[in-house]
Amino acid sequence: MYVITDKKFFSIAVFSAFLSSAVLAQEINTQPKFLEEIIVTAERREGNIQSTPVAVSAFTADKLEKLQIEETLDLANSVPNLVLYTGVANPGMVNLYMRGAGEQIGGLVTSESAVGMYVDNVYNARLSAANFDLVDVERIEVLRGPQGTLYGRNSMTGAIKIITRDADGETWSKGSVGYARYDEVTVSAGGGFSLVEDTLGMTISGQYRDQGKGYISNRATGGKRGVRDVLTLRGKISYFGSDNFKSTLTASYSDDNNDGLTPVSVNSNTLQINSGEYRTAQSPSPSSGYTEQYSTSLDMEWDIGEWSLKSTTAYIDVKDGFRFDLSGGVETAPGTFITLIDRTSVASSSQWSQELQLSGTSMDDKLDWVVGAFYFDEQADQQIDDVIFFTTLVPTIIDQKSESYAIFAQGTYKINDALSATAGLRWTDDQKSLSGQIDTFFGSGIPFAVNRQDSWSVLTPRFGLDYQVSENVFVYGSVSRGYRAGGYNGLTVARPISFNTPFDPETVWAFELGTKADLLDNRVRFNSAAFINKVKDIQQSSTLGGGATAVQNVGKVDVYGIETEITAIISDAFEVFAHLTLQDESYKELDPGSIAATQGLGRLSHLSKFQSQVGFSYEYNLKNEASVFVGADYSHRSNYFSDAANAPINRSSTIDLVNASVSYQPDGGKWKATLSGKNLTGEDYSKIGLVLAVPNGVRFVNEPTTWGLRLAVNL
Repeated sequence: MYVITDKKFFSIAVFSAFLSSAVLAQEINTQPKFLEEIIVTAERREGNIQSTPVAVSAFTADKLEKLQIEETLDLANSVPNLVLYTGVANPGMVNLYMRGAGEQIGGLVTSESAVGMYVDNVYNARLSAANFDLVDVERIEVLRGPQGTLYGRNSMTGAIKIITRDADGETWSKGSVGYARYDEVTVSAGGGFSLVEDTLGMTISGQYRDQGKGYISNRATGGKRGVRDVLTLRGKISYFGSDNFKSTLTASYSDDNNDGLTPVSVNSNTLQINSGEYRTAQSPSPSSGYTEQYSTSLDMEWDIGEWSLKSTTAYIDVKDGFRFDLSGGVETAPGTFITLIDRTSVASSSQWSQELQLSGTSMDDKLDWVVGAFYFDEQADQQIDDVIFFTTLVPTIIDQKSESYAIFAQGTYKINDALSATAGLRWTDDQKSLSGQIDTFFGSGIPFAVNRQDSWSVLTPRFGLDYQVSENVFVYGSVSRGYRAGGYNGLTVARPISFNTPFDPETVWAFELGTKADLLDNRVRFNSAAFINKVKDIQQSSTLGGGATAVQNVGKVDVYGIETEITAIISDAFEVFAHLTLQDESYKELDPGSIAATQGLGRLSHLSKFQSQVGFSYEYNLKNEASVFVGADYSHRSNYFSDAANAPINRSSTIDLVNASVSYQPDGGKWKATLSGKNLTGEDYSKIGLVLAVPNGVRFVNEPTTWGLRLAVNL
C-alpha cells in the first residue's frame, strides 16, 4: 500500500502548479499537430518504432533537452523498469539494472552487466566509465527485454544505445554556456562542415563541466565534498562519395576528475545519521575518483545489390580509480574520528571488438534477414589496497583476460500483408582467464595466488509473431533468451576459496506480449508490454563484511510485470506524457547452501515494484514570433533492496522528484535562454546502503535541489 506523505503531496502540488499554468496559457482553438515518426535500429536495421516488435523507449535530441537528460544517469526517471545510479565510489561509474537483473559493483573489472551499453554501435564492456556526458547526441534507444540474438553477451534484460550526430557534410555550429548551483560552469561547442563537397564531412564537439563546490559537509576534515570536473571530446569523419560505400571514423575522449562519493555514516541498526545532519559526513579519509576513457571506431558499409555488408571495428581504453572510507568514519571522542576500512583502487582495461553484419531481403521481399559474426577481446587489471581496522592487507591484484566469439542470424518473414514471423539464433563462446592474489587470511601478510582459465558456451534464440491490426495498431509476441557472462569474484578480501571460485552465466527465457498504437488521428501514442522473465542461475552478489562481496549462482526466479508509455498531443503547443510500471518476482528455487540463503534472502535486489512518470511540455509563440517553452515532470519510484540480505540499511528510499524548465527563443532561433531545476521539492533519499563494519553502516545520499541557467547559440 502506498502512503501519500507530506513531501509526496508537495511534489505533486508543485508539478500541478506548472501543469495548470501551461493549460491556462494555451489557445482554445489551436489546430492539433501529429505525433512524429521515430526511427530506431533495435533490429539492426532502421524501422518505425511503432512497428518494431521490441519494447523500446526512444529519446530524440529535442526530448533529451526537454527532460534535462544530460548524462547517462538521468535516464533512470524516464525509462520503465530501469534502476540506474552511480557506483559507490566514483560518479563516473554506474550500477545498472533492468527488469530485475543487473550489476551492483560497476567499479570491478570482473563485473559483468546484464544490460548492454552501446555508443554508436560499439559495445562498451566497463560500467566503470558508463556515466557519459551526453554531448551532441542524436538519440538514445533503450531496448527492454533480452537482446541475446542480435546483441549477444551481457544484454540479458536489455540494451542502452547512444547514437551521436553524424558527419553528413552539412555546415552547422553551436555553443552554450551555463551556470548552476554549487558553482557548476558548463561550456560546450560543436560544429560540422564539409571537407570535400559531397564526399567527405566532419563534426567536432566538446564540453567541459566544472562543479566548483560540493554538497556534502565533512565534520572530520572541514569543508564540503563533491567537486567534479568532466571533459568530453568527440570527432567524426565520414566518407559518402560513393553510391555503394560509406564509412565513418570516430574518436572520443573523456576525463572525469572528482571528489568521489562521500558516504554518510549511519547506525546500521537504527539508521540514525551519526553526524546528526542528512548531508554531513565524518570520515577523516578524503574520498576521490577519476575516470579516463579513449575510444575509436571505424564503421564501413557496402551496398551489394539488395544486400548490405557492415563492419564495425573498435578500440576502447579505460583507466579509473577511487578512494573512499567504507566505514564512513567513526567518532571515538568528541571531534576525533577514525577510519575503519580505507579502500583505494586503480584499474585499467583495453578492449578490441569486431562485428560483421550481412543483411538483405529475399523471396520477393518477403524475408528480411541479417547474419553476422562478433569478436571481443579485453585485457583488464585492477589493484585494490585495503586498510581494515588499522591492518594493511596484502593488495588484491586482478589480471583478467576475456575473449568472446559469436555468430548469429535472424530473419523476419512476411506471411501476408499484416502477419510476420521472426526467428533467430546466436551462439556465443566466452573464454576467460584470471591471475592474481589476495591475502591468505585476514592480516596474514601472505599472498594467496590464483591462476585459472574457464570457458562457457551459450545459445540465445528468439521467436516472434507480429500483426499489423490496422494502419495505426500493431501487436506482437515473442519468446527470447538472453544471458550474462560468467566470471570471477574480484572483491572477496582475504577469502581465497571465494576468490578461486567462478560463477556461471546467468540466463533468462523471456515471454513478452506488446501493443503499439497511434490513436485519435495520430495524436495519442499508447505503447504497452507485459513480460515474464524466467531467470536461471541468478548471479547474486552478497556482502560478506569487511568490505568484501561474493557472487554466486543461487537459483531460479520469475520476474513479471507490465510497462505502459503514453504520449498525447493536446494542441499545437501542448503535449503530455506518462509511463507506468508494475513488476514483482517469485523465487522458484534457492540453493540452501548459498551465502544469500544463509543471510536470509528476501526480495530480489534492485527490483522496484512500482515506477511512474508524468509530465508535459508547452511551447507557444509570442506576438514578435519569439517562442516560450515550459516543461515539467514528476517521477515516482518505490523502494528496492541493494543487497541479498534485505536489511533495513540496504533498503532504498521511495523517491518522488519534480523537475522543470523554462526557455525563451527569439524569432529565427539563433539563441535560446533556459532556466531549469531538478528535485524542486528538496526530496532527501538514499540510493544504496552498506554494512561493512557493524554497527557502522554508510548510506549514499542524493543531491539536493539544483537549478541552472544556460544560454545556447546556433549559427
